[in-house]
Amino acid sequence: QMVYQKGRVFSSENVSVKKGHALTFVNDDSIPHNLMSATKGSEFNLGSQAPGMSTDVTFKEAGDIQVICAIHPRMKMMVKVTD
Repeated sequence: QMVYQKGRVFSSENVSVKKGHALTFVNDDSIPHNLMSATKGSEFNLGSQAPGMSTDVTFKEAGDIQVICAIHPRMKMMVKVTD
């Protein structure tokens, strides 16, 4: 399942994924993004993701996970991880 970043927004504001499965975050923008989650138990920080790069994130815990861009705080999405 792919999530794109273009025009400083995510392609989906809400995504569901099964526990143990991955989302692929693709930077289709012309600028870097830094995707991260500060949700307890599901923290990750991809660091600077250059344009054209894609990164897989596997979600190991069920729950609602807020994903943001550390560079562009108005970029927000919710990942719902189900059992």
